[in-house]
Amino acid sequence: MTRSMTRRTPTDVALRSAPRGSRPAAFAALALVLAACSSGTPDEEPAGEWGNGPLDAYFERVYGDMDQGAWDEQQRETEQLTAECMAEQGFEYVPVDWSSMNGGVVVGEDSEIEWGSREFAEQYGYGMSSWPGMDEQPLEEEEQVWEDPNQAYVESMSDTERDAYYIALYGEQTGPEDPEAEWEYDWTQAGCQGAAQQAVQEKYGLGGDQMGALQEDMEALWAQIQSDERVLALAGRWSDCMADAGYPGMASPDDPQQILSDEQNAIYEEVYGDGLMEDADWEALEAEVRERTAAMTEKEIAMAVADFDCKDAIDFQKVQIQVATEHQKAFVDTHRAELEAWVESVEAARS
Repeated sequence: MTRSMTRRTPTDVALRSAPRGSRPAAFAALALVLAACSSGTPDEEPAGEWGNGPLDAYFERVYGDMDQGAWDEQQRETEQLTAECMAEQGFEYVPVDWSSMNGGVVVGEDSEIEWGSREFAEQYGYGMSSWPGMDEQPLEEEEQVWEDPNQAYVESMSDTERDAYYIALYGEQTGPEDPEAEWEYDWTQAGCQGAAQQAVQEKYGLGGDQMGALQEDMEALWAQIQSDERVLALAGRWSDCMADAGYPGMASPDDPQQILSDEQNAIYEEVYGDGLMEDADWEALEAEVRERTAAMTEKEIAMAVADFDCKDAIDFQKVQIQVATEHQKAFVDTHRAELEAWVESVEAARS
């Protein structure tokens, strides 16, 4: 089946393609964002900006060189390992070049407008439905088409063979017995793809014993920061300000982008459905998605400007950085040996 792919940012594609519930993948994404703006050594005093905390410096040592090209290379390695595993299971599998889904996308990295600034909010909101450079380099028609190289092979199978193929590739897709229970991703139950992802994650410091020992404590650290009395007080003041600006009922600063994200996801689900329509006019569906998503831009801009002004009025970022830095320092003081072991294991694996 051939589809005409909707243009999306690398972040959007990564989030949509990451396995739900995969905590290592989610943690790695957060670490990359932190490392992208980190600097200094673990014992340096923070410079009052995001990414300059004591823990961030460790992320810099692990992820500092990980640009989009490096992530694409990891995906290629994962696909190759998946193919080798599938061959061992008696199936053919052609490695998929997922990076081609983003070919030609312009994300405005060199824009003179700073992401997160009020000027950016005034023009692009949060950068969800539009962003700098989005329409500067229209894709050629042939570049918009992406075809799964395994589709014909899978379609040639019987139902029984196809079921066995997908079990080998993804594992048994069973959820928890309790539908209300949180689903925890287990790579050992995720077939060849799960095994390949785990192998690459361990190689690049996204998994392994050292990270596994730290991961739960790092997740707890984030929860501690969010539950700090100073952060909770900030959220309350921000919520009151947003209500005054015409956005009542927002309890968390994450709410605006979550609301917009839910609306975007609803558009994709309504337009594309289950995505299995063989005779669908994918070009028309893509155009409908673009049109409906663009209609969100005005709402997104208004919400983002109000959000920025409310945070600016209460020194939101300054206080959050102060709180996060204090918690990071305590974390590093407690876990310095484990952090050093994690970094050293990653450096050894890459050498």
